[in-house]
Amino acid sequence: MQLCAVQSKSNEEELMQTYVLKHLRDYKRLCKNSGQKFKYSRDEHGNIFAVKGRVKDGEYFPFLTCHLDTVHDILETDLHVKTAIGKSGTKVFAMGRAEERYGRWDKKTRKTQPIYKFRRVGLGSDDKNGIFACLNLLHILPVVKVGFFVGEEIGCKGSNASSEERYQNVGYFIAIDRMNSGDIIGLHNYCSDEFKKKVLTVGKRYGYQSANGSYTDSLTLGRKYELSAINVSCGYYSPHTDTEYTIFEELTNAIDFVHDLVKTIGLQKFEYKKAVVQTYTGNQYGRTGRYFRNYEDDVDHGYNRTIRRVLPMTQYYGLYWGVEFKGIHPEFNCPHCSKPLDKFENDYAGFLSCRNCKSVFLRKGYYSNYGYDSYFV
Repeated sequence: MQLCAVQSKSNEEELMQTYVLKHLRDYKRLCKNSGQKFKYSRDEHGNIFAVKGRVKDGEYFPFLTCHLDTVHDILETDLHVKTAIGKSGTKVFAMGRAEERYGRWDKKTRKTQPIYKFRRVGLGSDDKNGIFACLNLLHILPVVKVGFFVGEEIGCKGSNASSEERYQNVGYFIAIDRMNSGDIIGLHNYCSDEFKKKVLTVGKRYGYQSANGSYTDSLTLGRKYELSAINVSCGYYSPHTDTEYTIFEELTNAIDFVHDLVKTIGLQKFEYKKAVVQTYTGNQYGRTGRYFRNYEDDVDHGYNRTIRRVLPMTQYYGLYWGVEFKGIHPEFNCPHCSKPLDKFENDYAGFLSCRNCKSVFLRKGYYSNYGYDSYFV
């Protein structure tokens, strides 16, 4: 309940940082008394990292991720956390003071005491549930690294900006940042076959299966460091709305699942280097369909051609040339590593790729009287 009452918003994560740091400081005292190795730190961006245990040569840390920010505005008054028992389990939700409704005369103080009207507000379960799970898993798992990131809701800014040295000796990434009760995101696009098989085997015991979903810190880091990465459900519903809530039993089931998964996988390393290209339809300049809100769309209206950087997916670069895709200047180089780009093309799509840093740049379809072409991500 105490964690749920802490308010946090992107770029305003100070209260949540204070809460997490206090918990880690208290836990460090316990580890010191028991002889366990544990350390934590906060970087210049506000991300918090915790490391528990040691790894030997040939062993690697499992890395758990969650994020400190939510999308909800910080209220001027306290967040009131409530519970209700229902068919699906213990429902946790939040109420906020809306306005003073009327007054009541108090005979003792001889003053009018205000009575306030309350309304439903967002609990911030995305990703307070993940923070709760990661703090508990720190106590349970003997060897683990955990990242509490800022700015996930505005494009995974914290994880993208974090230093590479934080991920030394990491074998794979697991985010606890997915709504619902049984989803595993990333198995098809971010995991090796061996890792996928192990995850699905353990997931069946807890009602988890593969699903499609949105981007988060673990997937960002997995692509960046070419390691297998997933995002698992942790029992929250109606995210980013005033009716957001958590089913507590589903949250504890997620903790049990991740605990069992890390025990089963162990301290191994699972690389994943394949760059996967997915399509979606746009929702700008008159187009309709699905569109990722965190992406900018910088289009050359004259020719309506562009190249888009795919990896990492949270960044974007617009690069323009002539009417024909074949007319790319032969000296065109990758803007990230300055190496020459390879060109691939057919009648339906064209893209450039960099063999050095593995960035992928794709041509976007143009509007015609016959319908809408697809974007590529």
